[in-house]
Amino acid sequence: MKLKWLFNNSHVIVSSLGVAAFSAGCCSKGTGGSYSSSSLPPYTENAAGGTAETQESTTSAQASTSTSGTQTIPLYKEQVNVGTRQVQDATVRIRKVVKTETVNEPVTLRKETLVIDRQPSSTGAESGAQPFQNQEITIPLSHDEPMVSTTVVPNGQIVAQTRADTTQQTIQQQVRSEDVAVDKGNAQNVIISDNVTKDQNQAAGAATAPGGEYSGSSTGPITDVIILSTTSDPTTLSGKQVQLNSAKIDRVTGMLIVIKDSSGNDVFIKSDQPTDSFHPGDTVNVTGTVTKTSPTMEGYDQMQGQKVVIHADSVQKAQ
Repeated sequence: MKLKWLFNNSHVIVSSLGVAAFSAGCCSKGTGGSYSSSSLPPYTENAAGGTAETQESTTSAQASTSTSGTQTIPLYKEQVNVGTRQVQDATVRIRKVVKTETVNEPVTLRKETLVIDRQPSSTGAESGAQPFQNQEITIPLSHDEPMVSTTVVPNGQIVAQTRADTTQQTIQQQVRSEDVAVDKGNAQNVIISDNVTKDQNQAAGAATAPGGEYSGSSTGPITDVIILSTTSDPTTLSGKQVQLNSAKIDRVTGMLIVIKDSSGNDVFIKSDQPTDSFHPGDTVNVTGTVTKTSPTMEGYDQMQGQKVVIHADSVQKAQ
């Protein structure tokens, strides 16, 4: 009887023992009521396969750490876009009006008058007249009266036509650009590349190529007079537009304004305007053109043999 009962309930006893063994031997109760499976060995199909997977995971983790060490800071700058837009200046209205005036036109008027007179009978008296018979003659008289009428005739025409004139104007605009400032603090293992400190916003026309040749934009104006003294043959710059902002006057001599470039070389500006209002130390904005000098040019003896001069279209004191 007991054997029969054990046989019927053997699967229950085996299941209970399995659960108890799993709870006691496979899991340990940690602090806070949580369970930790750290005591369990990692499941691997075989020892060789488990080692390979561990090494691959370690390699991937190292590559990720190396990539995450690079920090990128994007920089932006403003770019001037110059265009035109049409605005209305004024409105002109042309309308026809009818005016009245008095004109004088001469006219000839004719008026008939009857003159009655007695004359002696002529030899050829009117035949057929009956003597001693009553006779009546009616004579109509007339005169002219002025008559006025008007007709419409062409009297010319009015033509309204618009035309456009163009002028050249230089636009000045402040633009912003971003840069970085590096504070190394006490760190000694910091390497700052020359590209970080280099001015990336150097204006077109203000850079020089090796050997001092002009390498700016062929269409952009010269904004740094150092070009005039560093170019091996400055006469090749003849005709180039020049736009200087806040240039400091070194001296004024006659119609010439002298400024200095960053190397201390004299740069001459020939102004067609009076220079009496400019003094050394003033800062001016200059727009003009690079021009070759010649012995016949006014003030050539004061240019100290310079090959080119800035012929200024406008020289204004900087605000």
